[in-house]
Amino acid sequence: IVIEKNNRLRIGLDYRYQKWEDYESFGTKDSLKNSSQISIGAEIWPEHNTLSSYFKKIKYRFGAHYNNTYLQLQNNQLSEVGISFGVGLPIKNTGSSVNLGFEIGRRGTTDNDLIRENYFKFTLGISIFERWFIKRKYQ
Repeated sequence: IVIEKNNRLRIGLDYRYQKWEDYESFGTKDSLKNSSQISIGAEIWPEHNTLSSYFKKIKYRFGAHYNNTYLQLQNNQLSEVGISFGVGLPIKNTGSSVNLGFEIGRRGTTDNDLIRENYFKFTLGISIFERWFIKRKYQ
């Protein structure tokens, strides 16, 4: 679900459920559990059509997620939680952008002598704006 206001603010909510308990491989069941994940995020775009400031054209992004994974070890279903931050840096006069992101999170548990992992993730992406399927007046 995404709600958008004035082409300047987007807030999204996502829920995912995966049924793993019925999984079989070569007729053998595994110890997998059903998993679910909920995520929420926001994107703020101060002024997309301004000519004055580059910083007002940058898209600022924030998000968080919680996930009950499909793994169960020693009667503990492993979970994951994380928050993320990012920016979309526009490339002048193209409509394209360079996207930078950072996520910090935690996966696992220390209950029953299991392992908990703290992680950092950096992402780099490029969105290329190209006009497809536009009928030209002149060939």
